[in-house]
Amino acid sequence: MIDLYQIVAEDKKITINTKLPDQLKIQADRNRIQQALANLLDNAIK
Repeated sequence: MIDLYQIVAEDKKITINTKLPDQLKIQADRNRIQQALANLLDNAIK
């Protein structure tokens, strides 16, 4: 998902850095997590 935003960010000279453990396990609604991440990235790149 972050790869999709990377192109837009690069056009605006913005770098997206991620620091995640190799095996991050969470129990959550996948769609809600994706929506929240998309909102954060959209707002950060604006």
